[in-house]
Amino acid sequence: MKYLYKINQTKLDFIYKNKDIYKFINIIMKKGKKQTAENILINTFFELKKKKKNPIEIFKKAFDNITPLIEIRSKQIGGSKQNIPTEIKQSRQKMLACKFLLKEINTTIKKKFEIRLSNELILAAKNEGNTVKKIQNLHKMAEANRVFLNAFK
Repeated sequence: MKYLYKINQTKLDFIYKNKDIYKFINIIMKKGKKQTAENILINTFFELKKKKKNPIEIFKKAFDNITPLIEIRSKQIGGSKQNIPTEIKQSRQKMLACKFLLKEINTTIKKKFEIRLSNELILAAKNEGNTVKKIQNLHKMAEANRVFLNAFK
């Protein structure tokens, strides 16, 4: 008999009433300091408003451009490892997008975190920047390894 597990419903953010923003706050959060993570995101949105841009639209557009559709997993078959592209669930897509964005932001330590995050969100919304390049490279690798997809199902 298969067990049915209850899937946790994500809550809405108190300020912007958005599930994706709530998830992103939880991923930014370190050592349980949610208030600090919320303040970081609020300051980031304030930086975007200074640049005369709508922060929620930029956030949504950036995450649409950053979300990976395919993931490459390695499987060992016959003594050799093959990279096989696999589709990703929507919840994992969002989580990977957040992680890629944070990893890219943390590589440069020149300015405040809020400024780096706002700059990267603007670049991602324009389909530019390092995170978008990383996603495009991931999709190119998946396209190159598409041959193995049908062979090892």
